[in-house]
Amino acid sequence: MRDRWRRREHRPHGSRPIADRFPELGRFIDVRWIGGTIGGAPRPSTYFIETVVTRRPGDVERLQSRYRFEPAPPPPVAEPLRDAVDGDAGWSRSAEPDAGVGPEGWVSRVSVQLDRGTIHLRPEGNEAGSDRRFPQRDEVIDQGDVVSTTAAPHVFAIPGDVTRLAADSWLLPTDRTLHVTDGWYAAVPGLRAAIAALGPQADDFRAERVRALVLPRWHPAVPQPVLVPVPFEGIRDAEQVVEPLTAALQAAADAARDRAERRPASQRRGFPLVALPAFGSAGGGGDRLRGAILRRILDVAGIVGRETGIDVALVLRSPADLALAHSFRRAESGTWAVLGDDLVRRAQRLADEARTGQLVPFIGAGVSASAGLPTWGGLLEKLLAESDLPADEHDGFRRLGALDQAHVLRHRFEQRNRAFNETVARHTDADRYGLAPAILSGLPTREAVTLNYDTLYEKASADAGRPPAILPQEAVRPGERWLLKLHGTVTHPETIVLTREDYLGYGRARQALSAIAKAMLLTRHLLFVGFGLADDHFHELMHDVRQVLPRSVRGEARLGSALLLAADPLTTRLWGDDLDLIAMNGPDIAARGRLLEIFLDCLLAHADQGLGFFLDDRYRHRLSPAEQRLRQRLLDLAGAEADERDSPAWAQVQALLRSLGHRE
Repeated sequence: MRDRWRRREHRPHGSRPIADRFPELGRFIDVRWIGGTIGGAPRPSTYFIETVVTRRPGDVERLQSRYRFEPAPPPPVAEPLRDAVDGDAGWSRSAEPDAGVGPEGWVSRVSVQLDRGTIHLRPEGNEAGSDRRFPQRDEVIDQGDVVSTTAAPHVFAIPGDVTRLAADSWLLPTDRTLHVTDGWYAAVPGLRAAIAALGPQADDFRAERVRALVLPRWHPAVPQPVLVPVPFEGIRDAEQVVEPLTAALQAAADAARDRAERRPASQRRGFPLVALPAFGSAGGGGDRLRGAILRRILDVAGIVGRETGIDVALVLRSPADLALAHSFRRAESGTWAVLGDDLVRRAQRLADEARTGQLVPFIGAGVSASAGLPTWGGLLEKLLAESDLPADEHDGFRRLGALDQAHVLRHRFEQRNRAFNETVARHTDADRYGLAPAILSGLPTREAVTLNYDTLYEKASADAGRPPAILPQEAVRPGERWLLKLHGTVTHPETIVLTREDYLGYGRARQALSAIAKAMLLTRHLLFVGFGLADDHFHELMHDVRQVLPRSVRGEARLGSALLLAADPLTTRLWGDDLDLIAMNGPDIAARGRLLEIFLDCLLAHADQGLGFFLDDRYRHRLSPAEQRLRQRLLDLAGAEADERDSPAWAQVQALLRSLGHRE
């Protein structure tokens, strides 16, 4: 019987499984690996790990000086890892490292592309310490059983406020004297007291015996701050941020992992999340090097993220910073490799819709889950726990439909003179938003629709500098962003729609709001996010629009796109003619939810093609020679004489210059 690769339990932790077993390889820039067993009775099972790593240049040179390499043909690489190998040329082999790489009792085959820093490693070992051999490529007969970790840690770039993101830990810039500006103290309750109580740890930090400081005894329900020192004399070179940022991210990774493991299973994501602001610029003295510092932050975040198994969110307040970060990331081909080519192309198509003003986010409860808010079913369970409904009625209660469950709960609350809608509001809002609301708030869209009661999108939009008017509570001014809340809001609990009675009365009370949503279905491209497509009100909207559209044109131009956490043939039958269904693939709900966040990150990066940094002197050194010449021509326009500015054309020229970051 031919050998078969068998599935093993897989837990993605970035480079850690490789770094722990093979410290001889040094530190990685990138790592991809698969693992499993080969063989079977009567032989003992043989365990294998196959990996492709990219090392830092210095580590490559040390490897080359330590061993003698000879030109060799390319190694056989398993299908899930082939996209991590850059061509078949330039490979070398040395027999010397084979026995010395890996745990005792294992044998390894090591191939290297020295000019690219790429290493292909295939070590094996078994329980009996015998019968070692390397399976040939044609022996891999069932690739469905290959478990891959190509879902590597990811670096996000989002708008917002780092103190209001629902991360596991975050970096707080300071200096070696522990000076923290008043803005941080105002934004982070308890921060001043925590720093004042540091004691000997503060002495170590001031003496630079430690490069990062995790604030002790921080409240477990909020993200853990990690102090990171900006160079005391100011930043003269972007490389100065590398060492302190690396140390701080490594410390934050440990803190984030500890926090993530304590979360309820329903709130865990594939990797812990560490957030950081634009480190080292502005108050850190590096404002004139802003672009170069931003580039190094992204580099270091990617390296440390892969080494420690964390996702990193770079949270930026400046639109110019964000646009430049997105341009850096678009220029790198592997930024969203985990999505695969098809999902990247679909994100780019949606980005095109956003840039032309056609995309309208339709936000469901799944978008708020990363902030710890419950889904519909979870909300009903929380309300049931507070309802005092007799325990012997719980099974029957759970057999009811969701709308009838809500009706029973409202009646129970009212019997006890308790405020039902206010209790719903208490369970459905949070102080911090997750990645998805932050990313959606950054899209160049004017309108959004939601069935959620919470205010996470509103908070994220305000932190991104574009607070929306809330319909129907507020009037919309010309050019202003707005959010249509079809089922009410926690800020006005009396508007919340939850029970069957609420739904039955909805059409009569809010026909105008439904009409807005139907008009957008007909005239725009709606993007359904965190939405199960099972809501009765959604069905009503889609039904009415279907009735308007002639049957002959249905399916020719879909009404929108829906991001789903799983592919479902029945959902395709129901909605495939009306919506472009985009499913995330992954081993579990946490992995698929994280993939959806990465998809949204890709969408935002391609939708945000702003050039607000182009004429800003702080980013000048990031431009190519041709861009530098074009920049100078535009700056010459900015120096127009007073009589030239009297021309009606000047207003448009001035608007163009401002959009490119010109600061008068």
